[in-house]
This record gives sequence, C-alpha cells and structure tokens, in this order.
Amino acid sequence: MCSFSTNIFSNLMWSHYGSNHSGVCLIFSFPAEFIHSIPDYCDLLDVGYSSYGLRKWFGMDGGQYLGNLGATLPEDFVTALRNNFLSTKSKEWQYEEEVRLVRTTSGAASFEAAYLKGVCF
Repeated sequence: MCSFSTNIFSNLMWSHYGSNHSGVCLIFSFPAEFIHSIPDYCDLLDVGYSSYGLRKWFGMDGGQYLGNLGATLPEDFVTALRNNFLSTKSKEWQYEEEVRLVRTTSGAASFEAAYLKGVCF
C-alpha cells in the first residue's frame, strides 16, 4: 500500500510527516492509465474518516453495516471488507485527505520521472 494526500498545505500534516522540517513533499500527476498498469494493482481507495473508525463497520456501537453490504458473492464480500479495512481512519486524521494505492504484492512500483511534477521543502 502506498499513501498519498491531496492536500500539501496542511501545517498539521507537515508537523507529523515533515521530520522536524527536514522532510520533503513529492508532487505527482499520474495519468489514469498508469494506475491500472502497475503490476499486481488492486485498487485506488479514497480514505474515509469516521468517529467510530472500524467499530461501527464491524457491527459494534450499534452499527449494522456488515449486513448491508449487498454482496451476492463471497468474493464481493471479501473485497468490500478488505477495501473498507484499508480505507477507514479515525476522524482526527481527516486533515490528511488521503488516497491509498493498494497492490496484492509488496515491493516498489516504478514510474516515469515525468510523473513527478514538483518537490516542496
């Protein structure tokens, strides 16, 4: 999994990930076809933020979401469960505006240098 943010202007995010003002932010612009050309590509997920996190999704705190997936095949249920698990964070992290690229295998995925559009310090 590789995480990206759609917001480079969050001071809070820079304080969490900027490594005491020594970190950098890489700005990418990927064409749509690039995402699907990644080996072992699985999904591109917008992260959802909730006060309940995963507790509500798993039926805790009175939530009934698991019974309302609408999945007719076991594979659909597993995919929905995986995607929700990998794309749910506590509401406190909402400032990140995160998007996650998920692959079925680990390791680096290469890309053309032209996709790197900028570096912020």
